[in-house]
Amino acid sequence: MAWTWLERRVQALVGFITLFLSFIVTATTNTAHNHQHQHHHHKQQESDRIIKLPGQPAKVSFSQYSGYVTVDKRAGRALFYWLIELPANGKPTSKPLVLWLNGGPGCSSVAYGASEEVGPFRVRPDGKTLALSPYAWNKGHYIPELSQVIVHHNKGIKDPIINFKGFLLGNPLIDDYYDNIGTFEFWWNHGLISDSTYEALNESCPYESFLYPRNQCYEALTRAYSQFGDINPYAIYDGPCSETGTLLHNLKTSLPWTFRGNDKCIVRYTKMYMNLKDVQRALHANVTQIPHPWMTCSDVIRGSWTDSPKSMLPIIKELIAAGIRIWIFR
Repeated sequence: MAWTWLERRVQALVGFITLFLSFIVTATTNTAHNHQHQHHHHKQQESDRIIKLPGQPAKVSFSQYSGYVTVDKRAGRALFYWLIELPANGKPTSKPLVLWLNGGPGCSSVAYGASEEVGPFRVRPDGKTLALSPYAWNKGHYIPELSQVIVHHNKGIKDPIINFKGFLLGNPLIDDYYDNIGTFEFWWNHGLISDSTYEALNESCPYESFLYPRNQCYEALTRAYSQFGDINPYAIYDGPCSETGTLLHNLKTSLPWTFRGNDKCIVRYTKMYMNLKDVQRALHANVTQIPHPWMTCSDVIRGSWTDSPKSMLPIIKELIAAGIRIWIFR
């Protein structure tokens, strides 16, 4: 299992990992203690090392690793990860691991978390080169269900491998009812939707599932979406990207009421960069040569997501009672 070398680095690395649900559980496997196994795991580690990303700035003082971990060989199922260390002068061996997961469901943590939010780089407008981000988290399962799994597995263990202390929820979906009410209120108060659309949303959608609204609610959401025009509800005071209309059109068939990005054209830049063949080779990605383009979000994954609860509040309450610290920010 490729994770054994990662176990020894849990206190040293900051990670941005896509679809990482199985990692925390498998990370409880025993670390090999003899030299032969240590040598084997060191080779695995080095094979995942990113030597240099295409277009990367010259002065990069931190190490990166990426690749796949097989979780179901018979089904051909694997998870992609991207780990970023702190710079050497930041004493990475004394710092905790931060695990970042993006939602959707079906959206990429590489696309959003690593490339557009808290990662070390930003893709430049040419879609080919990178710039260092001044807000990268490496300078200095966030999801409730994953936190719950860790707490449950740590019960009765004197020295658990994962010394779990807390988690952060950024702009999260917590409860369908309260999230819907707040979202509709925001749209209406900021003049994004009409009075009649606001009334229709409140009548047909408050108790609906976020992922699977019934027809009447879906029609009201579609009407609201059409009234946004080129405005991005996540950044209503920004001017639209020249490709905003195309972006919103593409979202209409999947989740018209959730918009996946808030920095004008950054989604376009990231798509361009991540679809470059030399970038995929440097990241040890798409090793099976899947022919279709890489996407920031997958409707295939979203459409297969059948176990999303309507409320996370019971899990959050359980974690608070267990002494876990939680920070929710918007």
